[in-house]
Amino acid sequence: MKQRRLDADVVRNELDVIERTCGVLESLGDLDAHRLRNDPVVAAAVERLLGRVVELAVDVNSHLAAALLGRAPDEYRESFALAAQAGVYEPAMAERLEPSVGSRRSSRR
Repeated sequence: MKQRRLDADVVRNELDVIERTCGVLESLGDLDAHRLRNDPVVAAAVERLLGRVVELAVDVNSHLAAALLGRAPDEYRESFALAAQAGVYEPAMAERLEPSVGSRRSSRR
């Protein structure tokens, strides 16, 4: 893959969306297993919002990996390892975040 130019605006915008999405999650109040089991609307909202945060994180990771390493991930979870290689995360943090994406494959080849 050809190395891309780092676009700080892209990264900043996606991080802003992550922050706003986390704010929406916080606005839902206490989210325990009982509430999630008994309120399917809240459970669906939480699932979608968390999924969106993970998608945005993968997008940021992939952009940074392409710009800093000249490489795009083959799988979503690999985006965290590549971001760690680029110095964005500590490797231990990347390892803790990787499971959040499951085993979905990237379409960014």
